[in-house]
Amino acid sequence: METLSLVFVFVLYIWVRLLLGHHLTPTIKDRRKYALGIKLVDEQQYEEGLKYFNRILSHRHDSGVVWAYRSICQLEEGNHYQALADANKALDIDYTLRECYLVKGKAFLALEDYEQAQTEFSKAVWHYREKNSETFRLRALAHYYQDKISEAEYDLKKAQKLGDEEANLLLLQIRKTSNVDK
Repeated sequence: METLSLVFVFVLYIWVRLLLGHHLTPTIKDRRKYALGIKLVDEQQYEEGLKYFNRILSHRHDSGVVWAYRSICQLEEGNHYQALADANKALDIDYTLRECYLVKGKAFLALEDYEQAQTEFSKAVWHYREKNSETFRLRALAHYYQDKISEAEYDLKKAQKLGDEEANLLLLQIRKTSNVDK
């Protein structure tokens, strides 16, 4: 009987904690709190998104989500070095913000630092659990620019399997240029 009472109290305790939202991580809470800014980014309104996240950062510096989405805006506005800095700040707060690895990879790719880009895209592949075709396609580009053709083809095939149409086109172009070089 005592055991049953303890189990009941424990289940009641868990239920109350779930009801009060104690299971939500700070990242989940921030994504909900800053949904308006995230929506701006999703709708590709990067200039407005940048203004939104700058306003938030004027009084709150401890949100990895805010830094992460500001890094996306910075990248899309062509501010590659600032995008890298913001993504690094976001990762210092929460290393699981997978979009930051993608931002860093894209920034390094734009800055023609292909080795660093490849490293960041590899991290993105891992954090997306190999379910995001864009990470494979972009890592393939980093491989290609380093003349690692077989690795590029492997990544493009993985992206293809995930339904990436651009990967198919890139794979055809790589094979075409590889045959011309022979």
